[in-house]
Amino acid sequence: MTLDFLILVLVDVLLLKSEGRAAFVVIFLSYFGYFHASSLQATPGKWVLGLKVVDLEGERISFGASIGRVFTQSVFSLGWFFALFTEKKQAAHDKVAGTMVLAEKENSQIKVLLIFCLGIFLGFKAIRSRSVETTRNITVDLLALKALDDTAIDPCFEKKYCVFTYVTPWCEACKATEPYMFQLGEYLKTSKNVGYKVIVGQDQPEAIEAKAKVFGGIAYMDTDGRLAENLKIHSYPDWIVFSTADGKLVSRPHSVIPRGSLRPDQMERYVAQHLGLRPEELK
Repeated sequence: MTLDFLILVLVDVLLLKSEGRAAFVVIFLSYFGYFHASSLQATPGKWVLGLKVVDLEGERISFGASIGRVFTQSVFSLGWFFALFTEKKQAAHDKVAGTMVLAEKENSQIKVLLIFCLGIFLGFKAIRSRSVETTRNITVDLLALKALDDTAIDPCFEKKYCVFTYVTPWCEACKATEPYMFQLGEYLKTSKNVGYKVIVGQDQPEAIEAKAKVFGGIAYMDTDGRLAENLKIHSYPDWIVFSTADGKLVSRPHSVIPRGSLRPDQMERYVAQHLGLRPEELK
């Protein structure tokens, strides 16, 4: 399953670029449905391990039976445990579809390890490339946002890098992190290279505006949610660092963000580590 899911994610990220859970379910059903009914009688993951899916007579199964098997497998997510108690080691989906999984040859552990490592490597590269692609037009998206104060100078104007934090009015983690956001805004106010903004969105317009007023001149409002959708923002607060020259992603920090504020002597080291920028770039 691990090998097969690596392949599924790679195909989805590199080629199909599906949006939403429903699209991935279709890919999932098609992948397992096709390969189990194919001449291989196995997904690539099963093939590597020397396994194949057959009917109770040991013959190749039909595409319909294969789709039914994987659909049942999706419904009964813990159905594998049935294999511990059935005579032919059949999981729940095997019982329903009238299938078995046979081991035809000894497992090649070295081959499995190599494919697994290659999959992990390609997976990271693919996910990173998709992250860069989805953030390629950050500058354009940000320019479309409404500033709380129309007369204020954009904090990222003529800066090499722009950092922004995406928050929502209802996010408790955002509220706990607010002191650090204020501190970061003050810290970067004198930087020649780095600007900082707070983007408020994912709520009613009046709630967004009320929260934006808390942050003042560094606040921008994503009232229609377009920025959140384009950048695949699903957790809050979310942090993004990008180059203002070409709008490309520099980093998307996922490190632990301090709740509350930091001592002044901690700021430079922590901010550099958190944002993925060198200390000299923060000057």
